[in-house]
Amino acid sequence: MNIIVLMFPFLLAFNFIHQNKMDNNPVRLKAEPSVHIIQQWDLPKELKEVSGISWIDETHLACIMDERGIVFIYNLDKKEIVRKIEFDGGGDYEGLAVVNKDMFTIRSNGIINQIRNYRNEKPFVKSYHTWIKKKSNAEALCYDKFSNQLRVILKGKDPHVKNGRGISYLIKE
Repeated sequence: MNIIVLMFPFLLAFNFIHQNKMDNNPVRLKAEPSVHIIQQWDLPKELKEVSGISWIDETHLACIMDERGIVFIYNLDKKEIVRKIEFDGGGDYEGLAVVNKDMFTIRSNGIINQIRNYRNEKPFVKSYHTWIKKKSNAEALCYDKFSNQLRVILKGKDPHVKNGRGISYLIKE
């Protein structure tokens, strides 16, 4: 499977608010509760530095720690880690997405690891190098099932956007 990286400019709300403040026209956001917490789970101490999280199903979460190349499968009903998938050495992992039988992780420097058939005892891991570099600082990864794309949000400067930041669409072939 190949991953092609395309860039479409997209300004984040932060930039919009920041620009309006610079124009002496501050945006006032009204805080109204629109989300109600139905249930809350406390993760174990072993998962104190979770930097990416993704639902697997109604009772399982996949979690990745900031500096460890391990995906932790957490059972919400049992309130425990039920599996650890070691896929890589240490690194600055920032995001995790579950897509059918595969998992994708991203490091801040843009390296994506695909963990194929993650439910197998020994899943196959493939790494992809993208145009994203350390200074662009990938910060989050998610899967858009409507467009069948992985999306990465950058924390740092995006070389494809003059002013602002962007969201990268990582398209699977």
